[in-house]
Amino acid sequence: MSESPTILYCHCAHSQVVPDATKRPVLEALARSGKAFEAVADLCELSARKDPSLPRLLGRPGTQIIACHRRAVSWLMHAAGTELPKDTVVHNMRESKPDDIVSKVFNPALNVDTPAAVGIDPAAEAAAAPAAPALVAPDTLLTKAMP
Repeated sequence: MSESPTILYCHCAHSQVVPDATKRPVLEALARSGKAFEAVADLCELSARKDPSLPRLLGRPGTQIIACHRRAVSWLMHAAGTELPKDTVVHNMRESKPDDIVSKVFNPALNVDTPAAVGIDPAAEAAAAPAAPALVAPDTLLTKAMP
C-alpha cells in the first residue's frame, strides 16, 4: 500500500491575505476528513526562522501544500534554505474556492502537475511576478542620485 500524500496546511496567521471565509472551511474539512495532515500557523514565519522542520515537511512524496501562491511558497522555501520539490502541489487559498481546494486535496487524481490544475493561470502568474531588478554598478547609482 502506498503512503498517503502529506497534506500541509498553512493558516497564514500573520497576514490578512487569505480570507477567513476560505481558511475556515478548508481547515474544518481537513479536520472532519480523518486524514492525517499537518497545520502550521504561518509558513512565512517558519521560513523567516529557517525552521529545520521544513525539509521534513516537504521531503515526502505526494506532498500537497494548502497556502497561497505557488511562487510565494517556492520563494519562502528557497529563503529558508530548502527547495520546493517540483512535484509538490500547492493549493492557492488566495484565489481558489474552499470546495475546489478540498476536492483536489482529497482526490489527487484531479491534481495534474501543471499550474492550471491547481487553479493557477500561468499567464497571470507571470504578469504578477515582479520584474528582476537590473544590475547597475554601485558608482552609477551614486552619480545618478546626486544632483
